[in-house]
Amino acid sequence: MPTKHRSHGKKGQPEPRNKPVLWKWLLAVVLGPVLFLAWAELVLLLVGYGQPKGVFIR
Repeated sequence: MPTKHRSHGKKGQPEPRNKPVLWKWLLAVVLGPVLFLAWAELVLLLVGYGQPKGVFIR
């Protein structure tokens, strides 16, 4: 029974796999919710929803 081998690139090294990069995943996980909340705050601000801004200024 023949064994299956992966094809090798130049110099007998295995071809690189398309592996997800950790920093891209972390960027998406952190930046996704932050951008969504910023967008929601902007929309609420534009429609005038919420407390008057003078409440926080003394």
